[in-house]
Parts: sequence; C-alpha cells; structure tokens
Amino acid sequence: MKNYIFLIATSILMVFSCQKSEAPEQVPVTSITLDQNAIEMKIRSVIQLTATITPSDATEKNITWESSNQSVAIVSKNGWVTSVAEGQSLITASAGGKSASCLVTVTKGIVDVSSVRLNKTTLALIKGESETLVATVNPDDATDKTMTWTSSNADVASVDANGKVMALANGTTTITAKAGGKEAACAVTVTVPLESISLNKTELSLIKGESETLIATIAPEDATENTVSWTSSNTSVATVESSGKVTAKGGGSATITAKAGGKEATCSVNVTVPVESVTLDKTNISIEEGESVTLSATVNPEDATDKTVTWSSSNESIASVDQNGKVTAIKEGNATIAAKAGEKEATCSVTVNKKVIPVTSITLDKGSLTLFVGNEVTLTATVLPDDATDKTVTWTSSNTSAATVENGVIKGVGAGRSTITATAGNISATCEVLVVYDSEAGVYAQYYGGAMSIINGKIQSGSQLNFGVVNYSSETIRVVSVQLIDGQSGQGGNVMSIGVDIASGSSSAWTITIGAAGIYEPTARFVFSFKGETYTCSAQYISL
Repeated sequence: MKNYIFLIATSILMVFSCQKSEAPEQVPVTSITLDQNAIEMKIRSVIQLTATITPSDATEKNITWESSNQSVAIVSKNGWVTSVAEGQSLITASAGGKSASCLVTVTKGIVDVSSVRLNKTTLALIKGESETLVATVNPDDATDKTMTWTSSNADVASVDANGKVMALANGTTTITAKAGGKEAACAVTVTVPLESISLNKTELSLIKGESETLIATIAPEDATENTVSWTSSNTSVATVESSGKVTAKGGGSATITAKAGGKEATCSVNVTVPVESVTLDKTNISIEEGESVTLSATVNPEDATDKTVTWSSSNESIASVDQNGKVTAIKEGNATIAAKAGEKEATCSVTVNKKVIPVTSITLDKGSLTLFVGNEVTLTATVLPDDATDKTVTWTSSNTSAATVENGVIKGVGAGRSTITATAGNISATCEVLVVYDSEAGVYAQYYGGAMSIINGKIQSGSQLNFGVVNYSSETIRVVSVQLIDGQSGQGGNVMSIGVDIASGSSSAWTITIGAAGIYEPTARFVFSFKGETYTCSAQYISL
C-alpha cells in the first residue's frame, strides 16, 4: 500500500512540476517618470507629456492618464494635455501600480481675435439715410476687442466709431470693421432717388405727319436713375422716339409719357384729321311701339381725329335714340334719327307703328305690415309703364281667415298671416301681412337659421340654431324659458332659462347649441308672461 501511494504522489508532483515550468515570467514595473514635472500653459493650448516605464521590458506597459481638475485641463489617452481655463491641475500617468505626476498651471495670457462678423454683408441706403452695423468679435474673451471702422469711399458713405453708416452720395463703398488683425466687410450701395421729371410742354397739337421733340428735365441732377424712357398710349395716333421726338400718325388723342426713377411726366397730344363723311347701315326702319333697334354709323376716314358720333331724334315723343345709336319706339308716328360726327351727318327715317303695351312692373308701397284684428290699411299699387294698355289691378289674399283685401283695402279678420297679392297683366307684387290681437296673440316666435352639420336628416351635436321672439302686443313681455322639441320623436330637451324682457314692438333672438344626442327638425317652444298670465309660442326649424 505504501509503494502505491508513493507512486501516485510522485506522479502528481511530476504533473505539477511540468505545469509550473510552462508559465511565463512576469516583469513588474519598478518606476514611471514624466518628461516634465511642472508646466505652464495658456488657455486653449495643447502639449504632450511623455511617460517612461522602467524597466523597459516590464510586462505591464499600459499607461492610464488622469487630470485632477478637468475644468482646468484635460488629458488624452496618449498624454496630450489641453488647457481649458485658468487654474491648476495635476496630470498623473499610471502603469503597473506606479505613477508619476506633472503640475499644469493654466494662465489666460493673450487671447487673439479669431474672427470678426457683421450683421449685414450688403446694405442699400438712400442718400441722407443711415443705419448702424453691428460687429461681433470672436471669441468673446479675446484680449483686445477694440474695433476700427473704415469706408473705402467716404464721399459715398461715411462710418463712425460705433458702426453708424451715413449715406452721402450716389455710388458704392465698402465698410470694413477690423479688430485684432481680423476684419469683416459690408458692401454699401447709396442711391439718390429721382424727385421729379418734367416736360417742356404738357399739351401738343399736331396735324397728321407733323413731328415735334419734347424735352425732359429730371431733378435732382445727381439722381441715380436718370435714364428717361418714352411711351405713347396710342401709337396709331402718335409715336415717340427715345430722343423724345413725337410724330403724328393718325387722328385722335394720345398721351406721351416720360418715365425715370419711378416718376413720370405726361404730354397730351391731339392729332387732327377732319371727318369727311358719315354713313348709316340703315336709312329707313319700321318698328312697333316699345321695340328698339340699334343703328350703326361709319365715320370716314378711319383715322379721323374725332369719330365721336352724336345722335338725335327729330321727335323724342315718337322715337328716342341714345348715344350708342339705339332707337326706341315711343308711340305711333314718324321721326328722323340723325348721326353727326364733326360737321358731317347721316339720317334714318323711322316709322313707329301702334302696339299693345304690356305691364312691365307692379310695386306696392308696403312689402310687409302688421295690423290688429278689426283694423284696416290701404295698399297702393304702382303699375308701369304709365301707358300700359291694361293697368287693371286684381287683389287676392292667401288666408282670408286672417285678412281680406278689396281694391287694396286690407282688413284684419283674425290672428294669423296672409300674403296679399296685387296682379296687373302677368306681373304681381306681394305684401306679407301679420294680423294680431292686442294681447298675447301679438307675440310669435321665429327661426333665423344657423350653423349646423346634418347627417341623414339629423342635426348633429354642436350645431347652432337661431330662434327669436317678436312682441307686437301692447305691453312688455318677459320670455321665461325655451325648450327644443324633437320633430321625429316629439320628445322635449332640457328647458333653458332665459328671463329677458321684450318691449312692445321689439324682438330678441338666441342661439341654441344642439347637445350630444342630436335632434330632428326641432321646434323651439318659448314660455313668456303677459299681463300676469303665462303663454307659449313656438317656431319650427326650416331647412333652408
């Protein structure tokens, strides 16, 4: 047994001995040093620290870097130190349990200007105007942010120490803002607006073929835009060249316009070409009373100066004519229509034949009225034309239980509404009549429309309907409440309190918003008090 155990132990020892001989030998770091122990830096500068590990064949050569105050200085994994702000930070390099440090002191030093920027790079000014440019110096903490301003052409625009640019004369210049060797520029254009342009003549009379040159004067003389352009409103009458030379081309009037810098001056040109003849397309016409026909006049030559035709009738009571040559027959008889242009004239003989004159219109002196039961009121009908063949007026009432009418006299029979119609020929006019008692019957409700959404005949939630109450009774009423009644189910909605007084002869209206359930063709039922008693009146929604 002992020999067996020994052999096993020996084997185990041999195995362990073999495994231990294969492990690599570790070389520890004995020290780490930096090439600098203390350094001074300016803000926003960079420097690299170099770390040396001893021995050079140390197993662990991985170096870690750390800053004790990263708000002052930060360090990269390669030892690059970047200064951030004034102060001190200890930069430490570590490897294999050893470390070395460098004290970094950051001072502000001189911060150079990196750039200058202007709020505008181009600027357009009118002479006499000014504008202040705003310069921004970067960085904000630059040591010297003193700004100097210059103008490349101070005769055109000057600039003061605050960047205020003053426009002095027409032209261009460059305003430069400079600080710490950096600069920014703004291109300035100064214009001098043209104040006026005038012509040596404002009226000109020429005969066809003649010509005359107009002279344009602009002010001020140093205006930026001093080029004059010429136009004619009617080149068939007169043309104008770029030199202002006007040439008469044909009879009539034209306006010569000289433009510069948004201003203009004009000269009215009249070119004379006399009328040689006037002819009409018809020399004899026969029409019936009330009819009309338009004559056409031709003036020769085509380019006559004034081709205006003046029309006249020898007998306006027989046939009239307007200034477009439209002849209208008035009554039976004969008349001569004359067309005159210049000193020339042409005529047309007109024969007017008798014709039945129909009624063209009928109007009533009232379109609506309200009267009490038992009272009367007379409507007056006006039938046109005055010479209509048959001016007989017939009267009818749409509701004789409310009102009757005879020869225009309307009598209130009972409370209600009626449409009174007056007819002459084929033309009618109506008057809406409301008959009321001097009591609660003089109060009624009305629907005034609204803003709504309707789906399959149902007025949707949120829709708004306008209802009102009109008081034609003899005393003030008080509207107590209103309730909407569904037109399909007959069910009533919430009773809404009102409490509003309506004086005699006045009315009030309310907007009712439909609730979540919606409603079909509702009726608004109002409750009101009159002379100590309570009554109701209703108005139904009408699909418009």
